[in-house]
Amino acid sequence: MNVPLIQQGIDQLFGKGRMKLEISEEGKATLCSGYRLSRDEKALVHVLEPYICLLYTSPSPRDS
Repeated sequence: MNVPLIQQGIDQLFGKGRMKLEISEEGKATLCSGYRLSRDEKALVHVLEPYICLLYTSPSPRDS
């Protein structure tokens, strides 16, 4: 999984450095912000987070 590429997309949506993709030891991907988010930004995080988790945890065809 190309975490820097996903982070680049997150930076384009929210602005560089406003949101960070964090991966736990269990492999769960989470969007974290050190800033106060608007209602629209919170809604976007709510919609995007499951897809980011899926992108991060899905096996690549090269993994087989």
